[in-house]
Amino acid sequence: MSIHRILKKHLGNEYSPLSLRSGFVTAARKLEIPDYQIQNQTHHKDIRTLGEYYRPDSIWEDNAESKL
Repeated sequence: MSIHRILKKHLGNEYSPLSLRSGFVTAARKLEIPDYQIQNQTHHKDIRTLGEYYRPDSIWEDNAESKL
């Protein structure tokens, strides 16, 4: 069974392998974990590919509502 099917079965359509990977990379970078250590976990060989998963802007942070 694929990771996508397992996630869909247990978590519904809210999460995908991509969203979990992005969440991991973003959280790790926010904790200032060195990229080489993140790459050891994600198995990205190229730092540019790892960077594509980094999403520092979140709808839960740095939004208009939080400033009201």
